Amino acid sequence: MGSNQGVIHMAVKKEDVVNDNSKAKARHAKIAKEKEDAEKMAKQKIEDDKWKAKRAEERRREEIKKLPKEQRAEAKAKLKEDIRKRKESEKEQKAKLKEDIRKRKAEEKAAASATAAQSEKPAEAPAEETVEQVPETPVEQPETPVEKPSEEAPAESSDNAEKKE
Repeated sequence: MGSNQGVIHMAVKKEDVVNDNSKAKARHAKIAKEKEDAEKMAKQKIEDDKWKAKRAEERRREEIKKLPKEQRAEAKAKLKEDIRKRKESEKEQKAKLKEDIRKRKAEEKAAASATAAQSEKPAEAPAEETVEQVPETPVEQPETPVEKPSEEAPAESSDNAEKKE
């Protein structure tokens, strides 16, 4: 090809092909941290509510002691029922929190395995790619024919054979 007529070279840099995921990574990290913080706060809220309820129950026990004997039995039964409801509520909250944590970890594991699978795939675009467009007109062949070596050519000349002996 003597001329570059009709040929276009395009160099594509790897940086242009591969997206910069730093913003997405930062956003996903922030979301994951928010979820973890929410879980920690939920755990802390359960513990705080439990602690507050126990202190309130202690105060109620002290108040029950000050009541007349006729009213104590009824107040103790009501206190026991409230304690049972509180414990049942705590169990439900803890179970829901554990399920949420389990789901989040499963999602993270799935995302991590998907990321690992993507990194194992070969790159779809090479670092630099050259695209050539061939002109529609055929390229002219040289006029001088190229000689092909004949198959019947002697292996050695007779002069060389005599020198070897």
